[in-house]
Amino acid sequence: MLRVLLATVLVAWIAQPTLGGGGENAGGSGVWILPRAQALACSSGTPLSAPRSQFTVVGLASDLRLQVSNEMGMAVASLVEDLSGTPVPLSVSGLIVEVPSAMLVAIGAQPTTEAMVLISDANQLGYVLALEVDAANDQVVVKVW
Repeated sequence: MLRVLLATVLVAWIAQPTLGGGGENAGGSGVWILPRAQALACSSGTPLSAPRSQFTVVGLASDLRLQVSNEMGMAVASLVEDLSGTPVPLSVSGLIVEVPSAMLVAIGAQPTTEAMVLISDANQLGYVLALEVDAANDQVVVKVW
């Protein structure tokens, strides 16, 4: 009986979502937790390498909220959509980066439905993300480098 109890506790402990696990929806709160931040270099975030994490967010009607790692300093974020190449600053509040739903809908309505997001702090620690908006299926695929 003790072995069964220990095995059950171990399985429950392993199944718990962890901070920085990547793609966790924080218990359904609508905030997607990104994996650990890493040093940004010329080679990080190239589309030639495989992403560290990938997840799909359903619903373009609500803002995309991403929680960065708590090891980052004060973060700044910008989005560059493929069609114009113009950087647009994103709202950052504490550890939460927010991509407005109106921006996601606008990207989904363009011929090129992809955008890149750069999140970094003063020490060049952060993330490069690719957003692939699928307006027909009302979803966004987020790839994290």
